[in-house]
Amino acid sequence: GGIGGSCAWADPVRGYSFGYATSRLAGFDRVEALVEALHADLADAG
Repeated sequence: GGIGGSCAWADPVRGYSFGYATSRLAGFDRVEALVEALHADLADAG
């Protein structure tokens, strides 16, 4: 949630860190789509 602009965290269970920054305030729809794609890729690689 939040008003957007940037997002970052680490997931030690899956073994990755993630960072995303925009040039404007916005929702997190794009971040959620990127994270879903990342998790799908990690599942395929595992």
